Amino acid sequence: MSTLIMKDPFFITSYLEVGLKLEKAHLELRGGDFIIVLECGHEHIIEGYNPSPYHNLQQCFADIVNFISAWAESLTNGNEDLSELFPIEDEKLKEWAMLHHHELEYVEYELETEGLLSNE
Repeated sequence: MSTLIMKDPFFITSYLEVGLKLEKAHLELRGGDFIIVLECGHEHIIEGYNPSPYHNLQQCFADIVNFISAWAESLTNGNEDLSELFPIEDEKLKEWAMLHHHELEYVEYELETEGLLSNE
């Protein structure tokens, strides 16, 4: 049996699954779905994400944060015409992402450079 070792910003959610703290939100794995939960309680299920079979759990979280970060950057730069590339129409998530895109970039960097999740 292996034990999952996690470091901040990862945590165990109320569903006893792995979560990732974000600014005024968190990203969690719940029953096989990745869900962004905003501080206000609003939830957005990430649809269409099919990770590589070679990805570990941290890389899966990194993929989603990278996508949301790129989407937030495109919105912040006024590139809202990228709707085909970023087919997210959730206004609450859009507002949150635009306000916190710098934090997303920091978390993205952490996920790509630090070993925050490991099995022992």
